[in-house]
Amino acid sequence: MYHTTKAGVRQGMDSRPSGDTMNCDLIKKETITMDKYVCDICGYVYDPAEGDPDNGVAPGTAWESVPESWVCPLCGVGKEHFSKQ
Repeated sequence: MYHTTKAGVRQGMDSRPSGDTMNCDLIKKETITMDKYVCDICGYVYDPAEGDPDNGVAPGTAWESVPESWVCPLCGVGKEHFSKQ
């Protein structure tokens, strides 16, 4: 059987990435760095892996996704008083 090629792709073959490849690309793009942030006032460390469930922030929540209304559970200051660790 004879197959012709054009730019490295056989005719009749789908040159688009498979569904698995496409899903991997989406996962890579959605990855967010999970940096820890420390309160400049009292030293409390916000760890995204732990979150702050007692104050409505689920484990796995990146700092960027923590609501602006959230405050330090120890001293009550806002996010603007936290620095990347």
